[in-house]
Amino acid sequence: TIDHLDNYHPRIKVSWDNSLGLPYFVANNIILTAEDTLSIGAGTIIKFAYHDTERYKYKMICDGYLDLQGTSTNPVVFTSERDDSYGGDTNGDGVTTYPAAGDWGYIQIHSPSFSNAIVRYGGRFHDLYVTGIHQDYMLWVQHPDATVSNCEFTDSYRSAVYTDPVNDFTITNSSFTNCYVGIDCQGVNPYSSTASITNNTVTGGADVGIQLKGFQCPLWYQVIRL
Repeated sequence: TIDHLDNYHPRIKVSWDNSLGLPYFVANNIILTAEDTLSIGAGTIIKFAYHDTERYKYKMICDGYLDLQGTSTNPVVFTSERDDSYGGDTNGDGVTTYPAAGDWGYIQIHSPSFSNAIVRYGGRFHDLYVTGIHQDYMLWVQHPDATVSNCEFTDSYRSAVYTDPVNDFTITNSSFTNCYVGIDCQGVNPYSSTASITNNTVTGGADVGIQLKGFQCPLWYQVIRL
């Protein structure tokens, strides 16, 4: 069977691993409070349930510590339940459905690092008619000096990685494929940023490769093919 998570809230410290070789199936929002830690072992696959209504796309909101333990050869995977290439045919429909950008919402992190992960087919959440919220990001970085490294982002509905208005983040050695916007960064002070965006690759289908708003940042060794 598949670990099935519905209205799930970790209690202080929780570990997910790949010991059974089965994906974790997320059937509702995952919420970590500031006191919580969620550790995810190398090779673990997390699949978000598909919802056809944009305001009910499922999210992982990590106000606590998200400890990704993936490696370069055995990354942690976040994807759609419709993605049969990781974890098999989770929704049991054969080839009736296929994954698409925006199948699920986003991952929001307050942790200092997000690395050695594959993130696919997310990035859509609209609640315009009720709250006015419009959050079309696949990875939403809120830690002031977080490092995103050695990741693969594929098929984001809009922004693959979005940073809140902070000046000291690092995004490096990562690839962005078929994402409407690869890297979408907001700054606070255009003259005091120590942000670093280096050695990334953006290819295929992007409308904007790297978008910077409100600050300056050197872009070293990027490969962008739109």
